[in-house]
Amino acid sequence: VLWDYNGVDLIAAMYGDEGSPTFHYFGEYQRSYVPVLAGFALEGSVVIRGASRDRGTLVVVEYGPRHPSAFYFATIDPNSGDWELTRVGRVNSRVRSSQLVEVEAFDVEAKDGLTIEGYLAVPPRSDNRLPPLVVVPHGGPIGVRDFRNYDPLVQSLATAGLAVLQVNYRGSGGYGKQFYEAGQGEWGRGIEDDIDAALRHVLASGRVDPERICIFGASYGGYSALASAIRWPERYRCAITLNGVTDVALLMAHDQRNAFLRGYFRWLIGDAEEDFDEMVEISPIYHLEELQAPVMIIQGAWDKRVDAEQAYRLRAMLEVQNKPYEWLEMPRMGHSPNRREWQVIARAVRWFLRCHLDEFAPETPQRWKRRECRPGESSVSTSSTARAHRGRRTR
Repeated sequence: VLWDYNGVDLIAAMYGDEGSPTFHYFGEYQRSYVPVLAGFALEGSVVIRGASRDRGTLVVVEYGPRHPSAFYFATIDPNSGDWELTRVGRVNSRVRSSQLVEVEAFDVEAKDGLTIEGYLAVPPRSDNRLPPLVVVPHGGPIGVRDFRNYDPLVQSLATAGLAVLQVNYRGSGGYGKQFYEAGQGEWGRGIEDDIDAALRHVLASGRVDPERICIFGASYGGYSALASAIRWPERYRCAITLNGVTDVALLMAHDQRNAFLRGYFRWLIGDAEEDFDEMVEISPIYHLEELQAPVMIIQGAWDKRVDAEQAYRLRAMLEVQNKPYEWLEMPRMGHSPNRREWQVIARAVRWFLRCHLDEFAPETPQRWKRRECRPGESSVSTSSTARAHRGRRTR
């Protein structure tokens, strides 16, 4: 629900409609202010976020897949009664909407009949090749969801020529209690089945290259990237995990100090002692012999949600099994990267994906190609904000 500035007056209830937040207004907002929105010549979706005490000024937000959120004041002229719109700011103001890619919503049926919603961004191509695809599972996994709004990560990949698939798998928020609870106990199983069902739906449409697919996720999405690459080794060319869980039992051990998390994970996954064997079974780190795709590991050293030990152990096990990987450690990054950290990460991810998806343009300098596509070579140089190492043990 959406409340007014004073936290007392209820403005609207929000729900998802094909991936876009949609608002149903109440009371005075529905009677008097919703008709005002129709008079504003804005391209994206428009929502009233609040009003001044005297109701003479409305706070209006424009948003959409190709529209970074723009904020306006709508002010009524006391003499004429007309509303005037004044823009006061915009997120990512230097981004041009004309350069962004449209995001489509679709539904697909899961194995057990659940309806899963997904979003697909397909960039226009100047060549005759189908675009490669990057699957981006969201974190959480329970209660979190993707929307079809402007997403800097999605647009960063799409404007680089890569199609992007997002999936609101079982357990995602906004689809009701039954759908929410369907994600319980489905780590590495039902959730990944939902993602694969959406992927097969996209492949059947013939709009992306089935031979050039990678998967990239953060937090639970990083876990899902590894789990999916292990379950379907013939499908993915590469996998990227950002602050991702690699050992579920280790995650439970680290969170035993927090009573709330201890109870939450017991409901979500199981008991740390009684279900230990099950946790080993669903942990990617114990099944790396089945992994064929090269992996990029990105980890924040200050992550308090997913301890950096998860990444260190994954790196060690990949070295033991002589599996190709790339390593990027962000020394001061927590679980959620800030804007500058995202810029470093996005640059590294784009080059890694282009390397393994054969997306280097003809004019790309040859020295960049050699550097990026050499097994184990890091795609980000050492700097004050990031430490990048080759795919070997560092002491």
